[in-house]
Amino acid sequence: MQNRRPEYNFFTDSYLFYPILFNTYPFVRKFQKNEFSEILQGIIQNNPKTHNFCNITNYYAVRKFENLSYFHHYGARTGQSYDLAYHFSTCGSALEVMVGAARFMGVQNIYLFGCDYLYDRPQLGHFYADYVPFIGEPMPEYLQKMKTTLEGINVKVVRPKGYSCENFDSVTYEDHFGLEPIYRHNHEMIEESILYQMRIAHKKFQLQMEPF
Repeated sequence: MQNRRPEYNFFTDSYLFYPILFNTYPFVRKFQKNEFSEILQGIIQNNPKTHNFCNITNYYAVRKFENLSYFHHYGARTGQSYDLAYHFSTCGSALEVMVGAARFMGVQNIYLFGCDYLYDRPQLGHFYADYVPFIGEPMPEYLQKMKTTLEGINVKVVRPKGYSCENFDSVTYEDHFGLEPIYRHNHEMIEESILYQMRIAHKKFQLQMEPF
């Protein structure tokens, strides 16, 4: 982020910034020290020119920051409201939050990079993970939900070569940028000290660095 300097940044989940979290995995379900709250707060602190948005459940942990606004989703998650200050009800996934925010800001044209769940066969894995992404099973219900969420917006999905995306207008990375992609390991993109913290979080099942 310090190199890209985006104008806006969204943290999409609830209760992520507190020093203690309740791990909701069925095989954990207990309070733990939050191993990555410092990372998230560091993102806000180290990027003062980026205006951040996060779920209002984090208010008491981050209210000291000035470059920050809040949203909530007190409405029904199955609804189609995009009002960030009242019934913002499309918070079922990070992409839904981002699309809802873009719609709220009046954006009409969206390019989606790395939204691998939108491919006909999704590419699974996180950019920060210690393993290579892999192909998963089709997700028709999610695709249908996102088609409804994206209705009325001009969307172009930018995808890797070899993946199809029949539900949305799409283009390959190669055609979009005119460059051949180069695979990068996480340690080439993320500071080693942060990766170390993330791996500790993974051992507590707070973050997925390797397949569970």
